[in-house]
Amino acid sequence: MDITNIKIFPIQNPKGKVVAMCSFSLQDKITFSGFSILNGDKGLWISTPSRKNPKTGKYASYVFFNDKTLKSLIDKTLITEYKKTNKDAPKNSPKSDNGEFLDDDDDISFP
Repeated sequence: MDITNIKIFPIQNPKGKVVAMCSFSLQDKITFSGFSILNGDKGLWISTPSRKNPKTGKYASYVFFNDKTLKSLIDKTLITEYKKTNKDAPKNSPKSDNGEFLDDDDDISFP
């Protein structure tokens, strides 16, 4: 599956964990926006779009992945693109499903 039209919007002088916002397209047919790139204790990771519940004040995601391979492909692609655009990006990436850190040369593909 092709991930195209990737747009990374770095946050200048981030005060929290969010270091960038991003959008992307799948197969040039549907575009997703509102994804965040965060720098957590274990490295960079992707957060899906969420909104605040006015009753509880808590945030809840409204995009969910049914396919872990697709999620891994999107995560890796967005983080790699962020690293290309931000020389100060952390070198470590989020952990894969088997608990190992992903490297830039790890091959994750989606049929």
